[in-house]
Amino acid sequence: MSFSGRTLINKTQYLQSLAYKSVFFAGELLRSIFSFKPRMNILFSNKPDLHQPINMGFRRSGHRLYFDDFTEESIKGKDLLVPIGIPDVKFLSSVGPINNALPIPNVSAVDLCDDKYEFYQVLKEKGFGKYLPTISNDLPYPYVLKRSISDTGKDCFIITNKEQEDEHRGLIGAPGFFCQQMIAGPTEFATHIIFKEGRIIASLNIKYGFDNEAPIKGQVKSLYRKMVPCPYLDLFADMLKAIDFEGLCCFNYKELSGQPYIIEINPRFGSSLGPYFLSFLRRIREQA
Repeated sequence: MSFSGRTLINKTQYLQSLAYKSVFFAGELLRSIFSFKPRMNILFSNKPDLHQPINMGFRRSGHRLYFDDFTEESIKGKDLLVPIGIPDVKFLSSVGPINNALPIPNVSAVDLCDDKYEFYQVLKEKGFGKYLPTISNDLPYPYVLKRSISDTGKDCFIITNKEQEDEHRGLIGAPGFFCQQMIAGPTEFATHIIFKEGRIIASLNIKYGFDNEAPIKGQVKSLYRKMVPCPYLDLFADMLKAIDFEGLCCFNYKELSGQPYIIEINPRFGSSLGPYFLSFLRRIREQA
């Protein structure tokens, strides 16, 4: 495909994403305005870069939003607690049983998802290996070198030739790092899910479009983000059951030859969910 052809496709996808987003926001706002359910006091744990998108999604909804560090004092008197980062999830899990309509995952499931190498090993043992990029120290170029526990693409490198391999030789095979098959393609997906009592009660899938075949999400900016259906929800539900996960998470995956390859499951609030969380609140309240 020519550069101009790809540019036109990306521009079209971007404009479509704006149109879909406008319709989505309007629909969720109308549902909220005409709902007979009482407005809620909702506490989000403190992550400043998400304040604006979350507030934008809730504007004129009537709900009262708070952003603060989670402490035993700050969580008192709130109708709903929404942890953003992994430490916030673990804090709520550690304070004992709480009356919260959004399930809080157990610490062992969170730790498993947070460690990308262990996640791969356990999911492979449980029969999901075909949906995971291969991990090996003997992969053809290009491949990905990454840290087992990291966030937003940190300590992640694309190795495309021997020179780059030699440059990173000290990390290849080092404790806390591993090499993984690269799934090429200019698109990646983030499927946000609330999993409760063995089933998905809310989901939203975001397609990211990039300008190259080997993007590392978090290191490079996407050209567009677009809401699309996710055809793999049954598979994702089976994976979550297999690792005994319940709560809010985000599947990052790519597609190759009509099959998904799971890059990771983030056991937390995914950043692209921010503007759309009002729709998840509706589903949470319906299932409470």
